[in-house]
Amino acid sequence: MSRSVFIVSVGVVAVLLLRQITAVTLERHDTRPGLVIPLLMCLSVLVLAAAYYGPAKQPDEFAGLRTLADPARARPGRRAPRVAGAARGPGGQPR
Repeated sequence: MSRSVFIVSVGVVAVLLLRQITAVTLERHDTRPGLVIPLLMCLSVLVLAAAYYGPAKQPDEFAGLRTLADPARARPGRRAPRVAGAARGPGGQPR
């Protein structure tokens, strides 16, 4: 998803959400905020996920970027961070 499409999509969802919130605040009875607001929230999650998917499918887009979350790219000599709730064997070693 290109940056301009993302900005327009987020803007449209934000405007529609603000219209629904305004309708609730003004106590208008011609709207259905209980149906529309959850749908717009789901749409906003979908837009954000689509925006994240673009860079995620091209992992080498940022040359030289190293994170501790990716053990294959962690700095030499450093351990990968422990994952909360990971299974541990005797002596605290990962299974």
